[in-house]
Amino acid sequence: MTMNMNTYRNTFFDLIENAECTSADSLIPTQLWLDQLVTELKRLKAEKRSICFIGNGASQSMAAHFAVDFTKNAGMTALSFDNSAMLTCFHNDFSFETAFAEMLQRYMKNGDALFAISSSGQSRNIVNAARFVAEAYPDSLRVTLSGFRPDNPLRRLGRYNVYLAGDRYGFVESGHAFFLHMILDLFMEPNGEKL
Repeated sequence: MTMNMNTYRNTFFDLIENAECTSADSLIPTQLWLDQLVTELKRLKAEKRSICFIGNGASQSMAAHFAVDFTKNAGMTALSFDNSAMLTCFHNDFSFETAFAEMLQRYMKNGDALFAISSSGQSRNIVNAARFVAEAYPDSLRVTLSGFRPDNPLRRLGRYNVYLAGDRYGFVESGHAFFLHMILDLFMEPNGEKL
């Protein structure tokens, strides 16, 4: 396929249009998925719960971005683990595969929320962290954003999952940012606030 602006745009639009949104293992319409998730987030805000965001590389950048946005704009306590001293300490003293789970054990409480972002849905440290939260904090709200292969393990670990069937990082990462912005904007909209 020869890539130009029109094919790039149309490929991205198709990716968003064909996003697979699941609640547990059930495929549900995207708008219903969004409505249910936003309702859950509003409940968490009312209960003064926290949100943790995790990712690697560009997904970590998104995690940091949306932790800031949810803190500043939505008035929720939100954080990402983007402190280089903490990351390198936990990777060194525990392991790369368990570092996020170890951090979540110290910062999360049962009933809080986790947003786990991974383009491939196969990053071991992200998958292990989502599994840890599912087992250790069964009342937690777990949201996953993944892509690439439909059988990736991350997309089965959330209460709310969005999967984008793209095979290019640019499309999947941009799609994840699109969904995160949409979730935040829908969260804010009923209050008449604009971001």
